[in-house]
Amino acid sequence: MTPARHSVHRSPAEPATRPLRRSTTSGSDTSGVGVPDAGTPGPGRPPVDATTVDVLEIGSGPAGRRADGRRTDRSPRGRDKRGRVKRSHDQRRGAVRAGGSAPARAGGESPPAGSAPTGSGSSGSGPSRARSSHSRRPSGRAAGAGRRIGPFPANRVAAFAVAGVLALGAVAGGLYAAAGGSAPATSLSASGTHDRARNQLTAGTTKTTGSGSAAQALTAGAPIGAEAGARPGTTGSSAASAAASAVAKAARPSARAATTMAAAPRHATAPVLPPVAPAPAVAAPAGDPFGNIRFFVDPSAAASAAIASLVSNAAEAAAVRKVANGPQADWFGSSGGNVQAAVAGRAAEVRASGALPVFVAYNIPKRDCGGYSSGGATSPDAYRAWIRQFAAGLGHGPAAVILEPDALPNLDCLSAADQQTRYGLLSDAVNVLSGAGISVYLDAGSSTWKSAATIAQRLRSAGVAHARGFSLNVSNFNTTPAETAYGDSVVAALGGAAHYIVDTSRNGLGPTADHQWCNPPGRGLGKAATAATGDTHADAFYWIKRPGESDGTCNGGPSAGAWWTNYAVGLGQRAAG
Repeated sequence: MTPARHSVHRSPAEPATRPLRRSTTSGSDTSGVGVPDAGTPGPGRPPVDATTVDVLEIGSGPAGRRADGRRTDRSPRGRDKRGRVKRSHDQRRGAVRAGGSAPARAGGESPPAGSAPTGSGSSGSGPSRARSSHSRRPSGRAAGAGRRIGPFPANRVAAFAVAGVLALGAVAGGLYAAAGGSAPATSLSASGTHDRARNQLTAGTTKTTGSGSAAQALTAGAPIGAEAGARPGTTGSSAASAAASAVAKAARPSARAATTMAAAPRHATAPVLPPVAPAPAVAAPAGDPFGNIRFFVDPSAAASAAIASLVSNAAEAAAVRKVANGPQADWFGSSGGNVQAAVAGRAAEVRASGALPVFVAYNIPKRDCGGYSSGGATSPDAYRAWIRQFAAGLGHGPAAVILEPDALPNLDCLSAADQQTRYGLLSDAVNVLSGAGISVYLDAGSSTWKSAATIAQRLRSAGVAHARGFSLNVSNFNTTPAETAYGDSVVAALGGAAHYIVDTSRNGLGPTADHQWCNPPGRGLGKAATAATGDTHADAFYWIKRPGESDGTCNGGPSAGAWWTNYAVGLGQRAAG
């Protein structure tokens, strides 16, 4: 068969002595190494022309068939429509540049019989269609590094295989992370360094996340393709390295996404307040805060508005007027808003009239054990922050604060740990308020709730030694004599130095026979606020609970703290003399 000739032009500027290489199938040399220089004259090979090299494409056997019997005219890499052998750009350039393996002859001469070349890496005695082994490898690399598997060099195939393993690993990591695991995100770059998915570059360190030899071969600094498909002692081509690097870079976003999913929190959490340091222990302000002071009457109370609505009923209006004209404490709790501004505004109004602010702090966590007045601060730190804002609103000056009604007598509904937390919160609140010059009265329940010894022990644990004393009968109906007798017993149990204040807002007729506490019917207003108690330990009788406000949704009443005109009318009509 007549050889097909393809002229490849060489630039005149290139030296004519640039060596051309070819492989041979002679005898024992099948490695493609040690091929004689095509530019050197030899047997049957005249010197190469300086400007044109004819690359011979030789076929043998029947037309359109190779020596092994396979057809060449239907191969996608066979001949084109004009019968010319299809060759890649690299193959055409390989005939001129170093590494071309096709035989070259000048002047269109046919090669000697039996000297038909074969592609590098072929073996056997039968000639086959010549292929260029040129793969743009740098000079000095062995010819065998360009071995081809199908249409691609072997090292490229290995590089794509390794990159595929990495891509599959990234996908698997993403699925694992989506299922709730923690996906390792590690990808290989061309230089052998790893890109951790959290934007941290670690050079010279390798952690393989796959399994098998392909993953184990990816070590830092190892040339791509060296372990997969290349001969011992050789490295993969630059093109293979670039291909593997490109695929690895394409897989990187998947690895980062997998890590992002794994690192994402499963449950959103509320903002955590910074911890508040406990207040230092201080001495209670000296003196009786209720001595020689005026009591404040609120002209804008709900009772005053109710009077206007009862203009057609003089008797009921007069009964409600008794409620409106009594000095009452102001309550502050977890109603929201700026507690410091609310307390400061009210304190300024009371002091402007020359009276003593009497406030109730009612915001302890787990307040009222889930009862009608449940609520309070959401956490211990939230309460510590709240009580400091409360104290800041009051400022430094004369004031009386009833601290957390029912918090100590209701302690039994809490766990042991929560009881200790409550003691700590109350003790801290006492120190915060006393440090601002405010007289503090820790609430101690009533004479029918806890024994004097029990409540005295709880008061000690809550820091009563740094307070003015304690409060009694808040929102209850026990008679004043019963409460003062009980109060004196508690003072004795505490060592005799404490003082107390009694709520007389609704105890004019005492409690019901069964000691109901939630809107009991038939009750009346108690003795109006006074500092003339007749007891050296009792600082004042005061309306701490605002009469006319409901205890809760019991006995026909509205929600706790809501104004209830009908109940207020009854209290006024049955008021104590």
